[in-house]
Amino acid sequence: MSFMPSCKVFSFSDVPQNLRDKACRCAEELFSRSGCPDGNVTLILFPCDKAGATVAHRNERAVPKEVRSLTGARYVVFVPTALLNWEPELVEATLAHELGHIALGHCDKRMYWFLTPFLRRFGFTRLLLLHKELEADRYAARLGYAESLREVLRCLLRQKWNLPGAIRLWLLRRG
Repeated sequence: MSFMPSCKVFSFSDVPQNLRDKACRCAEELFSRSGCPDGNVTLILFPCDKAGATVAHRNERAVPKEVRSLTGARYVVFVPTALLNWEPELVEATLAHELGHIALGHCDKRMYWFLTPFLRRFGFTRLLLLHKELEADRYAARLGYAESLREVLRCLLRQKWNLPGAIRLWLLRRG
């Protein structure tokens, strides 16, 4: 069952109003295409010169208490202002990828917590994380953002080359 989530946008005071408005428009467009399998989402806009975004369950230790106090939403998507300087379709593709993590349950599962020391020792943690990233990429592609997601990955790779990003881009090229 899918339904429109309520989406709130919070931002730091030094995030320009035009970027706040753009974030709202992009989120509304994405949610009108996709719906969401689970409750509420809050976007947290913050000033940063590196693009990208990340999503977390509000109860994750990585989510600061100050952020939790802002919203009762189940999921928090952190959106740097550099991302909001991109074309709307690229912003939507990035948000679609993050929504994929929510829809696929990635934010609700503790990833094999009992195996983590073993997995880290032998370097498998990155493979499991890459698997989740690829699943979220496929989710965004199914929503019609495949080409835009390819461009997002190209932009991110220009910022900082990394092997998982290169693998994701290669797989998206293959269809």
